[in-house]
This record gives sequence, C-alpha cells and structure tokens, in this order.
Amino acid sequence: FEKMFLAKAKQMSVSAIASELGESDSNLWRVFHHYVEKEKKNIDCSETKIVGVDEKSFKKGHSYVSIFTDHDNGNVIFSTPGRDEKVFELFYSQLFEMISDPNYIEKLSMDMSKSYISGANHFFPHCEQIFDRFHIKKALNEKIDIIRRQEVKKNEKLKKTRYIWLKNQCNLTEKQKGQLDDFLKDTTNNLVKAYTLKIEFDQLWNVQQNAVEPLLDKWLDKAKSLNLQPVNDFIKTLLNHKTGILNSMKTFITNAVSEGLNSVFQLAKHRARGFRNINNFINMIYFLGNDFKFTHTN
Repeated sequence: FEKMFLAKAKQMSVSAIASELGESDSNLWRVFHHYVEKEKKNIDCSETKIVGVDEKSFKKGHSYVSIFTDHDNGNVIFSTPGRDEKVFELFYSQLFEMISDPNYIEKLSMDMSKSYISGANHFFPHCEQIFDRFHIKKALNEKIDIIRRQEVKKNEKLKKTRYIWLKNQCNLTEKQKGQLDDFLKDTTNNLVKAYTLKIEFDQLWNVQQNAVEPLLDKWLDKAKSLNLQPVNDFIKTLLNHKTGILNSMKTFITNAVSEGLNSVFQLAKHRARGFRNINNFINMIYFLGNDFKFTHTN
C-alpha cells in the first residue's frame, strides 16, 4: 500500500490519492512524512562541493522556504522555512550532522539578496560565492524596461514591446525580430543604447577566463559614459557584487538545476492547490528533489 501511494505521489496530489483510495488525506500525510523523514537521514552529501541556494514561495505574501541543492547531481540536501541569514546557520548545523565538516563545501551559487550574502559570509566565509546568471541578467533587464517606459513617452511605437527587449534574440518570433531590427536603426534612442549594452553584457559569459575581467571593466566604462540613471543603478549593483559576478562569468556555474526543480515544485503546488502547512511543502520538496528508494515500504 505504502509503495503504491508513494509512487502515485510523484504525479498526483495527496488529496486526489486520498479520494481515489478512500482514505483520509491526514492519514496519507502521516504515512508520507514517516517515510520521507526516514529517507532524509540517508541523504549523502559527503562528495558535495558546489551548492545551489534558491528560494520558493510557500504561499502568496511573504512566506518562503530556502532550498540547498547539490549542483552536480541535482539532489535537494536541505530545505527550511525562511530566506534570511538564519537559513545558512541551519544549513551549517545540518552539514555537521551529515558530514561532520561543512568546510568541505567550496562554492555557493545563489542570488544577490543581502540576507543570503550575509548568511554566506557569516557561516561559509571559506566558500567562493557565485551569483546566479539568471538573477544578474534579471537585474539588468529591470533597468532596460525602466528605460523603455521612459522612451515610450517620446515614441508610442515602443508600447507593448517589452518582451522584444527582454527575451533572448533566439527566442523572438520572426515578426518580433523584424520589429527589433527597425527599432535598432535609431541609434540616438536611449533604449537602443541600453539594449546594445545588454547584448554585450550577455557575451561576457562566453569569453575565456583571463579575458573576463578586462572586458567587464571595458563594458563598465562604456556603460558609465551613457550616463543613463537606470544603467548607473545597475553599475552600482555590479560594483557592489563584482567578485561574485566575475565568478559567475568565469566558472559557468548557474542555479539552472535549482530553477529546474522549482518548476517541479510549482507543479506540485498547483496540483495540491496549495499545501496545508509548510512542513507538508518542505517534505514534498525533499520527496520530489531526491530519488528516494523507500526500500522498507510494503
């Protein structure tokens, strides 16, 4: 029974399984937690050197969980409520129990939130911090869109063109590519200038390691010369986090594994129409984020 239930839980919500089996969902959740808690004790991160850290909302508002993932095998190592400095303290303590030496971790891939950076600095000062490419590009894209909204006042044709400027060029439709080409002919447009910067910034992830820093400095000089306030704001962000951004460009390490798992967790949330409590959600994260064998089930 337990093995059948746990197999179904990969594809169905617990409430849907309860209806199908004629069981109360509270009973099934007790079974679920019993077996997941046993398997959590067997998570092996003795060879883990690179950890991705990401957050996932539990429900609307400001209720989050933080998820620590092995970058190389994609397994969830640890998950806990919150997205503040405290989660790193809890992760550090968990590693003591699991491998006795948290210093074995060499690199942390994460976003640029102040709380995550503070937690990493306090509890993993020996680790190389790598700021996730997706979040870095998102920060620049937000500034590009501010400039687009400013330029709309001068050129109404820019209305409803947001995704043309934010999407990767390879993902544009033929119609969007044509629109973009027409806009790019106006080199006096501040949006065109900023967009050119964005394209050149993206290319910094594709150069040899030794060339990254001088090319980034050259990009910074060009960005400063434009003197566009939203771009200046991004420059401040970049300079404040330069080491972690350079590490991202040099190592090619991203949170892609964590982001991929996030879509799995989001699907589980959608199927369940939300989780009754945060412990249900966290153990579902462990369940879906690991290949638990459940060898002692019936």
